[in-house]
Amino acid sequence: MDLNLDTTSQHVRPVTVEVASPFVRKRVIASRSAENVGATVGTLDFARVGSISIGRFSSSHSCVTQHPVALTPSARKSVFLAVQLKGRTSVEQCGRTMRLAPGAWGLCDAPTPCVSSHSEDVDQLHLLIPRESVRLAVDTRFVVCRPFAEQSRISELMCNTIVSLFEELPQLGARHSVDLADIALKLFHLAVTERIQQPDGFSAKEALRERINHYVESRLRDSGLSLDQIATDLRCTKRYLHMAFADEARSLNEYIWDRRLERCREDLENPMRRAGSITETAMSWGFSNLSHFSRAFRDRFGMTPRQVRDAARLVAQR
Repeated sequence: MDLNLDTTSQHVRPVTVEVASPFVRKRVIASRSAENVGATVGTLDFARVGSISIGRFSSSHSCVTQHPVALTPSARKSVFLAVQLKGRTSVEQCGRTMRLAPGAWGLCDAPTPCVSSHSEDVDQLHLLIPRESVRLAVDTRFVVCRPFAEQSRISELMCNTIVSLFEELPQLGARHSVDLADIALKLFHLAVTERIQQPDGFSAKEALRERINHYVESRLRDSGLSLDQIATDLRCTKRYLHMAFADEARSLNEYIWDRRLERCREDLENPMRRAGSITETAMSWGFSNLSHFSRAFRDRFGMTPRQVRDAARLVAQR
């Protein structure tokens, strides 16, 4: 598992630390920022078990722009399941915000950028699952970044099995480890299927929100994107657009604004796109007022666009 992730305020890299167990290795996530080289922001213990990987992520106050378990060669065609053990985590991905409290769990698309924030000490267990091993009755994208509470016996069994697998891994033989991982994977499928089949599993409002999200994502570069245009093209009223986002932490307009800011940040950190100016980057994602863009960017990420670009160049030179 090769890791390489960025925080919103500093860049970090993995440092391998040997441990006694032949099954579980530890990597210390250490800062690579010029101001705070070597600072530890979290640890990840992990192991490969059959076709999946299992890991435990522990971190203090931090905000990372890509989850550490996701930044591996095998993650490019995988999803990862996160079980919250301690603390609270907020994950933003695909236009959704998933808030995990102890006992809750959720699914993320491994290669898709996300923002994972922790305002306190946290512990999470993960399963990194190859996409071809995920067999659900709905498109995986429909259940990504949605929290699941440990409210059913199946969910509880799944979480307990994942915890037992990780804790007992050093003592288990390879065969028993793989068998237990297979059981955890089967319980995962049962837990998600059970949730989908519940009457309140995924409502018509959530389905509309999915349509809106996909529409917005495909037109973020259009500076003329508006609620009127969305309502016309999706053949619904603006009232329905507002209703679809009524239970979300941000309005539809705020969602569009945030997604444009996130795409600008991705371009500023991308070495293949750094030749363009900050103004060109902002305008390419639908911003027409550079002053408004700069203020919003700093409010969103705690850094100016120039600081983000300069920090990414510094990391690339090391």
